[in-house]
Amino acid sequence: MPKRLNSALSVCLSGLFLLTLLIETSGAGRFRHTRRGQRRRTSQGAPAPKHLQKPTDNPASQPLKPWNVAANAMFEDHGPVTAAEATIVMQSGNPATGITHKPPVPRIDYEIHLEAKRTAGNDFFCGLTFPIGDAYCSLILGGWGGTTVGLSNIDSQSANENESTTFINFKNDHWYRIRLRVTTSRIDVWIDADRVIGIETGDHTFDIWWEQEPMRPLGIATWNTSAAIRNFEIKQLPVHPKPPATKE
Repeated sequence: MPKRLNSALSVCLSGLFLLTLLIETSGAGRFRHTRRGQRRRTSQGAPAPKHLQKPTDNPASQPLKPWNVAANAMFEDHGPVTAAEATIVMQSGNPATGITHKPPVPRIDYEIHLEAKRTAGNDFFCGLTFPIGDAYCSLILGGWGGTTVGLSNIDSQSANENESTTFINFKNDHWYRIRLRVTTSRIDVWIDADRVIGIETGDHTFDIWWEQEPMRPLGIATWNTSAAIRNFEIKQLPVHPKPPATKE
């Protein structure tokens, strides 16, 4: 091969090599930049930690629409909460799982109706915290080993040691109809057809344990226990005016 042609061919091959190297290097750079960008976007849009996820953020969870999932204090490590066909399922938390009703909620002269069942565990499957005027109280179903029913607290005494205390052997996977009536003069509770609590408010004071404070103003909690709730309803009671004083 002539020397001049050989030199020209060498120059051409060197140029082709450099061009190929430049294209591959540019492409690799673009690829690396894209991958880094994807990682950043993935990190920024990553799901929240499990204990902060709220099924209420999912538009498909219509039965949870009036509720929030508690995720602070004793409810930070709550179990999964799901809703389907008007039934809310609360899996056992460590130690508590709970939901709070979005305001407004009545504070006096109202009734709450719901159905609840315990699906697993041996502690309370329905801790219903409710307002009574400017105070709060909790109706506990199945506490202290699974059988205690009562109000926490009356005169600073918990549900297992005051005049509301009673005991029921609750069955797992059995729906119980619960009715709570709160008026200026009384608190009454029915389970199925039986009135199990009837307290005249009188001079009593009412409060809740600090563990249940995230349930204010109205919420339902479980304690190391899984449960399901359905057919929840609040009814405002008519206010009957006092009769006019008679003239002497």
